[in-house]
Amino acid sequence: MKKQFDALLKKAMWTAIILFVFRVAISWENFKIVATTYTVFGYAGEAISVAAVLLVCYEKWLWRYDPFVKMPYVAGEYTGTLVSNYDRAERKGIIKIKQTYLSVEVSLKTEESKSRSVSGCIEEIFGKPELIYTYMNEPNLNVRDRSAIHFGTANFVIDEKDYLVGRYYTDRNTSGDMTFTKREK
Repeated sequence: MKKQFDALLKKAMWTAIILFVFRVAISWENFKIVATTYTVFGYAGEAISVAAVLLVCYEKWLWRYDPFVKMPYVAGEYTGTLVSNYDRAERKGIIKIKQTYLSVEVSLKTEESKSRSVSGCIEEIFGKPELIYTYMNEPNLNVRDRSAIHFGTANFVIDEKDYLVGRYYTDRNTSGDMTFTKREK
């Protein structure tokens, strides 16, 4: 995540510098006559403001179209199954992923519980991108006698665009396998 933040900051600075140079260039004749500190700061303020707007748009949406960004876009809704080592039962679930350049939010809902990510990222591990997140799970009241509120970590290997395969581990010393497929729009 730090690499992504540093790259985004570098792009923002270069964008502001280029916009400032462009602003001076289009007003060069006037700038030569009345080049004051006020004018320079005014042009810099304009460049920084435009760069900030572009930065927000890039972080939310435009990064997906940047050919130099290697992070896969996995946002969407997925359906699939979880199999726990606790009881070997197969549970159906729906995962919803929201993603920007700097953040990933994951929520999972099954018939018995719902969970929401506390933190998440996409990192390259052993040459493959993985979605890794920690979460808090809240089981429904009718299953709390055998499933208390708990925290866990999950990871999905992103081999294919619309297919997630992974595992989860909980603070209750349980774990499981997960397989999810992206829903069609």
